[in-house]
Amino acid sequence: SIEIITNLSSKYDASGNSGIINIKLKKNKSFGTNGTLSLTAGDAFIPDASISDLYRGSVNLTLNHRNEKVNVYGTGNLSRNAFYNDNTLMRSTNFEGLRSEFDQIGQRGGNGIYSSARIGADFFASKKTTFGVMLDVNNWNGQMISTGLTNIMEQKDGVSTASSLIPSSAREMDNWNYTGNLNMKHNFNDKGKEVSIDIDYSGFRNYAYQDFDTRFFDAQNVPTSSLIQRNTTPSNIDIFAAKVDFTIPTDDKFKIEFGAKSSYVKTDNDFIFEVNNDNTWSIDEGKTNHSIYTEFVNAAYFNVGKQWSKIGFQGGLRAEYTQSEGNSLTADIVVPNDYLSVFPTAFLTQKINEDNSMKYSYSRRIGRPNYQQLNPFLFFLDPFTFQKGNEFLRPQFTDNAELSYTYKNSVSLTLGYAYTKDNMFEVIEQDDASRVTFQTQTNLEKVKNYSANLSFPVPVTKWWMMQNNFNVYYTRYQDNNLSGGMLDIGQTAFNFYTSSTFTMKKGWSAEANMWFNSPQVLGIIRQTKPQYAVNAGIQKSILEKKGRLKLNVSDIFLTSFFSGDIDYQNVDLAVNSRWTSRRASLSFTYNFGNQNVKGSRRRSTATEDLKRRAGGNNN
Repeated sequence: SIEIITNLSSKYDASGNSGIINIKLKKNKSFGTNGTLSLTAGDAFIPDASISDLYRGSVNLTLNHRNEKVNVYGTGNLSRNAFYNDNTLMRSTNFEGLRSEFDQIGQRGGNGIYSSARIGADFFASKKTTFGVMLDVNNWNGQMISTGLTNIMEQKDGVSTASSLIPSSAREMDNWNYTGNLNMKHNFNDKGKEVSIDIDYSGFRNYAYQDFDTRFFDAQNVPTSSLIQRNTTPSNIDIFAAKVDFTIPTDDKFKIEFGAKSSYVKTDNDFIFEVNNDNTWSIDEGKTNHSIYTEFVNAAYFNVGKQWSKIGFQGGLRAEYTQSEGNSLTADIVVPNDYLSVFPTAFLTQKINEDNSMKYSYSRRIGRPNYQQLNPFLFFLDPFTFQKGNEFLRPQFTDNAELSYTYKNSVSLTLGYAYTKDNMFEVIEQDDASRVTFQTQTNLEKVKNYSANLSFPVPVTKWWMMQNNFNVYYTRYQDNNLSGGMLDIGQTAFNFYTSSTFTMKKGWSAEANMWFNSPQVLGIIRQTKPQYAVNAGIQKSILEKKGRLKLNVSDIFLTSFFSGDIDYQNVDLAVNSRWTSRRASLSFTYNFGNQNVKGSRRRSTATEDLKRRAGGNNN
């Protein structure tokens, strides 16, 4: 069975606001070997792209062997990924009588090889005790080519001049991740009383090298100068974590859960930027930055649950004590942070009758910056436009309250309210004197969100089932001092999702779905056009239902691109973004061996949430 948990109890890490999927496997005593082989090939289709090589392909093999004493499992993946995206920007600056208008386009494309391998084993020391070990290794090795064109029109004292520049760069990347896990689970009885222990290490070794060649031209397109630059960006992340969880159920449908977790993270980012003058390389002090971030979190939680005939209650409390330090070695700035956070959760379910039920929930969550947001790395569109990290970004805290009504376990209506303090927020800032614009992350004082969500199925026929979801929400962004100004803006927006599955004869089935997002306000960014996409797929069961052929096409009409503008303080720009959203892929999957053999345990390791912050999967 598949259990979707949208409101997480105190047992789970307080970071993030998304739910989890809990897959419960049937118990059986079948022994033997099974496996799955998957092959996929695909291509992307986007008009006027600067590259034509957008092919993707992958091969994946999963094996599982179980006997009375051990379950050994492993999976391997080798895939090729190709990508493309472009941005067009129109922006203007005014400084001391000089008005400058920039018409920019930036195009980026590349490809790489992703490889991964995971092996593990569960040892059944007894009917009640299991020991496990797991090793996971993955690597992303790729390259990216960037090019573009920036036309600049300047006007001062009634005189207009024109110029342009062509930026180009080549970037090579080699990212490694290693994860090791030791675990133990002991069942005290067959009623669910158990303890589990996980000890993890995860390491990331990321390296990138990029060179830049920018050519400047006058109004007659005659070359005037050039700028040659390069950078290296080694980034090392080490994560250590351990956790222990206890579950104690009782005969009267009362359950107690408690546990603890400790984690330590160290990131070391050394961004070295150099410029070439007369064939001599020298450090660009204004762009070079070496920073170290450390984070030590100790957490403990207590959770209780009780089920009566028509009422169910679950409540808990999680406390996390965090010690962190951002250290910019280049700027000689150290920012320590030391705080205790408490995260209560409460969920009450009420069964009114056989067809109607209610759920009331409250939770407090934390959103910590991912490690790339804390990386001071600069990503350039051209010398006037770039993106950078913020090594002093703080975590955000969110209080969520929901009221849900469900009819016949299928139709549901949910009303929600969320208040976020220190919301991690994307901002565009501009230096009028240099005419440089950069994008970064900062903390917004507060964000309020009110939402209503309706989900309902429609059984059109015996062979056609629809699932629909409609969401309307109002979001308000507020800050008394954002980039030197006061921000207070909100807008009502909506989105919907509809999916249809078609079950046909002779092993054929198909699916079509569509999502739609209305224009909305994203802080200082105003989305000016709706985004939507239509996706479809068809599959055929073959080889006596052991194999499956599947064809998928995403964003068929190429309508999911983003358009927006910013008119805040001294920033005045419009942006359009495209990427390889329309893809077609053909996959073949074959299951072999004894399919009654129970698979390996599905569970979260101690570093699961921390790896997500590090970007553990680069595919």
